[in-house]
Amino acid sequence: FPAWDCMPYDRNSPKQIIAAQRIKALYQLANRRVNEKFIVITSVNAVIQKIVPINILKGCGFIIKPKTKIDVTEVCEILVFKFLNDLITFILIFSFKL
Repeated sequence: FPAWDCMPYDRNSPKQIIAAQRIKALYQLANRRVNEKFIVITSVNAVIQKIVPINILKGCGFIIKPKTKIDVTEVCEILVFKFLNDLITFILIFSFKL
């Protein structure tokens, strides 16, 4: 689980490969089987940095491996559903704060 390669509020964005590795590791941890054993190799800096809440990653998303055939319609449906779900959540939260 790599640490970010930049400081918070830095002008530089983190490298895409670092962001992808962090999301992949968090996704795999959030979606593992209940009694599955695991080891996380990381640094202190990586552990103390904020992460995406587990309820956001649990059951959401999918992993596409290289040279895997995918159904574009299925991918579009997943992305649209996720977008609409997040949009509805945002609207509900925003409307209660008014």
